[in-house]
This record gives sequence, C-alpha cells and structure tokens, in this order.
Amino acid sequence: MDLLPSAEFVYNNQVYKEIKESLFYLEYSRHPRAGPILVKESLQRDLNDLIYKRQEALKQTKAAFTLAAERIKWYYNKKVQSVLLTLSHEDLEFILGECSKRTQ
Repeated sequence: MDLLPSAEFVYNNQVYKEIKESLFYLEYSRHPRAGPILVKESLQRDLNDLIYKRQEALKQTKAAFTLAAERIKWYYNKKVQSVLLTLSHEDLEFILGECSKRTQ
C-alpha cells in the first residue's frame, strides 16, 4: 500500500505514444511537479496560448480514440467474417431462419 501513490504518479505521468502527452497534462495543461523546483515558473501565462494547447491536445486525443475505434471495428468485422466462412450453408440457413422467426 505504501507504493500506491508512487504507482499512481507514474501512471498519470506516462507519455502515451498515441496521444503524445501524459494524462496529467491533458487534464491540467501542465506537467506535474515531481520534486523541489529550483527555478520558479512564470505565473503569468498567455491565456490564448493555454487555450490553444488544450484544444490541440483535445484534437489529438479525439483522433487517437477515433483511430482506436476504427481498429476495433476492423478486427471485429474480420473475426465475424472468419466465423461466417467456417459455417456451412445449412448452418447459415438455420441462423437466418431463427432470426426471421424472432422478427415476426
């Protein structure tokens, strides 16, 4: 249990290759502070720059999720087609007959 906070910190700060950012950065638009900071960051940020970076990160995240959904769909369709190819003609007629009975 003593390692749980450290594990959570590492998980949230891992840079994912698909979205090229960490989960922490996507949520808070900044990188976390992992220890003492010797150089103070400027507290004034350009709001427009901050908004632009958030929007770009959101676009990249949406694109990554869209690509993942397309891949899942492709693999699912590939699996369904391979199952249908292994069924005999009689099996397909039975399945289609059962489906048409349920819709009536």
